[in-house]
Amino acid sequence: MTSRADGCLDIWDLMDRSHHPSLQHNVGPEALTALEFWGDATLQLLAVGDKQGTLHILEIPRTLRKPVPNEQELVHALLHRQIASVRYLTTRMSFRQKELSLKEAEDEVRRGEAEAAAAKAANDEATARQAAEDQVVTPPILVCILPWCASFRASFLLLSSLLTSFPPSLPP
Repeated sequence: MTSRADGCLDIWDLMDRSHHPSLQHNVGPEALTALEFWGDATLQLLAVGDKQGTLHILEIPRTLRKPVPNEQELVHALLHRQIASVRYLTTRMSFRQKELSLKEAEDEVRRGEAEAAAAKAANDEATARQAAEDQVVTPPILVCILPWCASFRASFLLLSSLLTSFPPSLPP
């Protein structure tokens, strides 16, 4: 039996249903604050105290106080099943937490690899762009002629004569 703040008393039968009370009894409008059982072989009473200090005496029906055959073994079996369920769930939660940690680590590695690949691609593109900007286009004629000239003046005269001999469509 459990008491509630709305003045109800819940009676539970764990062999029947464990997720809902089997019976609810409204004792009064105030919150129930105390429960005390009293009884002997022929009579069992429940003293219920509420927030106002009122004492309510309830008689427990015979069907609720008479044990069913093998009730103690059944309750022990129920408790052992619940304990096994809690252990299984605890183990399962631990296992799932480890799986989640591994997955997050793998995702972080993949994210880092993708960022590194993107950074490398951007770096390669910037390097290629810089190399293209830095490359000085030297006309092939100058590359061939300049090493053969003995002095700067001779190179300049030779270059001037070559440039004036180009067709007019090319800029001098």
